[in-house]
Amino acid sequence: MTRSVPIYASAAEHQIVVMETFLSADDKNREIGIAFIEALHALESSTLALVSGDAAPAFNEQNQALYDAFHDFMSALKASLFSPDFEKAIGRRLTPYCADLMAEL
Repeated sequence: MTRSVPIYASAAEHQIVVMETFLSADDKNREIGIAFIEALHALESSTLALVSGDAAPAFNEQNQALYDAFHDFMSALKASLFSPDFEKAIGRRLTPYCADLMAEL
């Protein structure tokens, strides 16, 4: 999909649709997304500390927390992508783009 859907304006329309559908699918999805980003940041900070020679005692716990957060995020994202709302959002956002593209030909 990332190779077949062109960029419209300054953002990739299919990426906008994915996030729009994910965030509107369930109120919990926002918290799931935030938890994933925070877990990623925590592990990144520990990794940078290890690279610079500092101690990172919580590295293993943070690694597990990232794994768990990623699992929750991917489960919620897959549910959003396979919902009927995703197909409606794709049609709503890409129909104007395709019409503009065809008008230019």
